[in-house]
Amino acid sequence: GADNLEIAAELAVHFEAAHEPRRALGQRVGAGDLAVRRHAEREAVEHYRRALGLCAQTGACDPSGELSILVKLATRLMSTAGYAAPELETIFDRAYTLSRQIASGRDLAPLLRTLVSFHQVRARLEAARSVGEELLALCARNDDEVALVQALYGHGVTLYDLGELESSQRHLERALELYRPETHETHAAVYGGYDPGVGSRCWLSWLLWMRGEGDRALRVAADGLALADELGHPFSLGFACMSSAVLHLHRGDAKAAASPLERARLVA
Repeated sequence: GADNLEIAAELAVHFEAAHEPRRALGQRVGAGDLAVRRHAEREAVEHYRRALGLCAQTGACDPSGELSILVKLATRLMSTAGYAAPELETIFDRAYTLSRQIASGRDLAPLLRTLVSFHQVRARLEAARSVGEELLALCARNDDEVALVQALYGHGVTLYDLGELESSQRHLERALELYRPETHETHAAVYGGYDPGVGSRCWLSWLLWMRGEGDRALRVAADGLALADELGHPFSLGFACMSSAVLHLHRGDAKAAASPLERARLVA
């Protein structure tokens, strides 16, 4: 009934025990989705892994269905096992192969966005640029502002890492122009990672410091930390605290860095 999602994990166990894997599959995905909403990332990973196994066991997933589960699993693994976890390479190889079989779809943008992050942390910056440009082109064809914010944010970080600071600043500032806090839950559920409103401010604060705008860098960092507090998203809050501390260390102010570092430690 209406409360099905609340007992999805229990139903999945019953259907698996009853040798009804097709019915168990949907319940595993639902249980993973509920765990994401509750910030239970490790539990979500386990549910999505089991769903993927059921998908292979039953042959019930078309390319789009399998891709959806792979993207859900990848986004949660990035926040629990690390953005460069070896398992992610296998997942992304399979997901990217499936994506070539699908002209479009709701999972294509999240796949490309997580793939950008994966390449970034492995220092494959030209690959990150290429995928980021593909995602921006996809957003230009679709009316999905959430995806566009993610595309601008992700590409802005890639350009920052490449040292193309002026272009990076344009992308990050455009992401912030379009970002709306009320879309946070969608960003967190579909894309995972740091909230783009928080993340864009973190990278922009470092960039502004490098470009000689120290006072503005401090204001942007403070805004990012305030937004993270408002959203109450642990992953974003931890990153905002760490980012603020890094900025203070750039300024040579270790004392000012201590407080956000302590907050980050408590969040972790």
